[in-house]
Amino acid sequence: MIYKEIFKDYPELLQLIPNFKKTVSHNTVHFLETTDLPLFSKLQRLHPKVLNEVKKEFQYLIDQGICRPSKSPWASPIYVVPKADGSYRVCGDYRRLNSVTVADGYPVPHIHDVINILHGIKPLKSKVEVIQNYPRPKTVSELRRYIGLINYFRRFNRNAILLAPLTDQIRGAEKERKHSY
Repeated sequence: MIYKEIFKDYPELLQLIPNFKKTVSHNTVHFLETTDLPLFSKLQRLHPKVLNEVKKEFQYLIDQGICRPSKSPWASPIYVVPKADGSYRVCGDYRRLNSVTVADGYPVPHIHDVINILHGIKPLKSKVEVIQNYPRPKTVSELRRYIGLINYFRRFNRNAILLAPLTDQIRGAEKERKHSY
């Protein structure tokens, strides 16, 4: 897998967040407006093996300062999904919460404000080098992975629609199909 090679060459990408501060250094308070009383879902039983993995994951997040134990009246169920490598992904089911949350009236800032905020920020040289030195795909499966990666970022790239013929060729689309640009 190409990613394993990248992580072998750049092990710092997999390291914990450097200089991570566990104390809050800002005065930001998040407030979600809801239209109902707090919703609480009952605990769901997990297989003992899965439960141990979930406990390890949450302990890791607590140790990193990413989350903390809570006694909130709000509670949503979790679902544990097995990954291809045998580990587990913990997913929250927030459908009930979303149904009583009032949508933000101004979710996306103006592009000019974003550009002003980002002025002067420079990308890390090592991360740019990883992208520039990304190996060319040599097999169909490598090309599929690469196009999948590019398609994920399609909405951020200009002229990404030009990848449609490549995607169709990989899927085995008819050769007679014409693409207009």
